[in-house]
Amino acid sequence: MVTWSRSPAGKIQDARNHVNQALLLLNSRDETYQFKTGAEVNKLMDAVMLQLTRARNRLTTPASLTLPELATSGLMKMFTPPMPGDVMVNFYINLSKLCLTVYQLHVLPPNTTKNFKPTGSSVLHNPGAML
Repeated sequence: MVTWSRSPAGKIQDARNHVNQALLLLNSRDETYQFKTGAEVNKLMDAVMLQLTRARNRLTTPASLTLPELATSGLMKMFTPPMPGDVMVNFYINLSKLCLTVYQLHVLPPNTTKNFKPTGSSVLHNPGAML
């Protein structure tokens, strides 16, 4: 049974599952099988390429975790010492970059309207620039 995940390690497993599906498609015929038409070959290759594209997209497109999902994921349990209770972090791969998002949580008083605007900044770090 194939399961799909949103965690960074899960993204790699998901990509692997798609690659395995592509391999299953390629190995689904006997070695002696003779394709009868070019359309039959194209149909098989389209299905294989779809699985490979899904694998690539799974690795290059960041998973969007909700804050409750992030809070219950293993990401918050991996830090020593533990993260403060009002801070949550998420990291993911986007294209060829490792991205880090930090959330600082605040308790809202009752009767507060929920029109939120994210604030903060992002820093682009180029590891090749470090000496």
